[in-house]
Amino acid sequence: MTEWAIMVPIDDDYMYVTQFVEGMDFSTPAVKTFATQEEAERAADVWRIPGKESRVKVVKYDPNA
Repeated sequence: MTEWAIMVPIDDDYMYVTQFVEGMDFSTPAVKTFATQEEAERAADVWRIPGKESRVKVVKYDPNA
């Protein structure tokens, strides 16, 4: 099953949007994933700045990569 994630620009790179998970190790944050691309696109709207919407990416997420 394909999972989807949101990537946001940080300096000259991108990072995944993460979520707090009970008991998580803060040195390895948990990537927030979505079951569908549409769900991820709706959630990504929070991160989109007018005029720079294309800088926020919704991508297929492979936890093994």
